Amino acid sequence: MATIIDGTTITFNDTTVQQSASNTYALGTGQTWSNPTRTAGTSYTNTTGRPILFVVSGSLSGSTASCAVTVSGTTVCSPYWTGANIQYAVTSFAIIPSGATYSWSGNLGNVTVAELR
Repeated sequence: MATIIDGTTITFNDTTVQQSASNTYALGTGQTWSNPTRTAGTSYTNTTGRPILFVVSGSLSGSTASCAVTVSGTTVCSPYWTGANIQYAVTSFAIIPSGATYSWSGNLGNVTVAELR
């Protein structure tokens, strides 16, 4: 089968192969949501062979609610809410490349972690 390479675009003459190549690593294709245990301050590695979406959320009353996500040493998301006598909800998310390490940290209660993997 011939392959046409034009800059960064690779086009296969066989439409079945082209469709397969386009979808193999697309985020969400063939992936499902799960709720793994991910402890704050612990580093994890994406060993799936493809990108995953990592989401962590939680809430806190009457204090600063914060949640940072770090990917391969770089903080990519770190929202926070602060105040008194109010319930704050915070959600952080990041796309984790294959082979990358990731972790979360923050001040949250009622924590929910989800991954699209």
